[in-house]
Amino acid sequence: MISPSSAPSYDMGYDMMYEEDGVAMKELSMRNVIINQGTIGSDAEEFEVTEYYGNIKTGNLDKTCGRIEELKGFDYVIFENSNRDDRNCSYTFKVKNENAEEVLATVKDLKPENLNANTTTIKNVVDDYTSEVEILEKKLTSLEKTLTDAQSAYDDITVLATRTQDVASLAKIIDSKIQLIERLTTERINIKEQIDRLNRAKADQLDKIDYTYFRLNVSEIIIFDGKALKDSWIYEVRQFINEFNRMLQDISVNLASYLLMLIKIAIYLLIALLVAKYGWIAVKKLWKM
Repeated sequence: MISPSSAPSYDMGYDMMYEEDGVAMKELSMRNVIINQGTIGSDAEEFEVTEYYGNIKTGNLDKTCGRIEELKGFDYVIFENSNRDDRNCSYTFKVKNENAEEVLATVKDLKPENLNANTTTIKNVVDDYTSEVEILEKKLTSLEKTLTDAQSAYDDITVLATRTQDVASLAKIIDSKIQLIERLTTERINIKEQIDRLNRAKADQLDKIDYTYFRLNVSEIIIFDGKALKDSWIYEVRQFINEFNRMLQDISVNLASYLLMLIKIAIYLLIALLVAKYGWIAVKKLWKM
């Protein structure tokens, strides 16, 4: 009765936990199948998010970019990203839905080359986050119950082992209890972290519902580009200098290298002729002998 094998095991408790979550996992899988087939519910419009993508070409980059940057002064406009250089500027910002038409009119006044609107629903994304959180919360509840039951069972077995003065079994039970508590505690912390992360992601998605997003790119139209002309002249001058330098190298260093190579070949030919001459004399002497 007091052998270590009779102690509750982490695996048994964890199996019970997965059994309880089996139904929830099945429900999530079936719901995902329905979403993938396009059925996302009659309230999908309540989760719609609208985004505008625009490209603007202008002859006065500072003025156009400045008009967009003036929107930062409004409380209902939040800029998430902005970039600007000598030839371009780009912005990503969100506007509260009740003020979206006002900002859209400002953007249209800038005469965008193209302005596309894209409206999508995030209901399926929000539902996925909700279902995953529910499953993890059930896992957490089951795990905490398993931990409580295991601690109670260990306490009962410990009392029994103490009464029978079975020191060896008592030591094994205590060690097994410590390992079980550590594993379950670690798992509980991991599940709580997952729940927090999913709740934050869900909150970020729900925040999108209250805003309309704008992504604008502005580029400058340049008829006479002095900088480009200057760069082209610099490039051509550099090419001329490189070619002139290569010519000087060819008539000096490379020519000397070529002459040295010819001298080396001449020496090799002279040695070959001497070897052939004296070799032939030696062969004739041997023949006469």
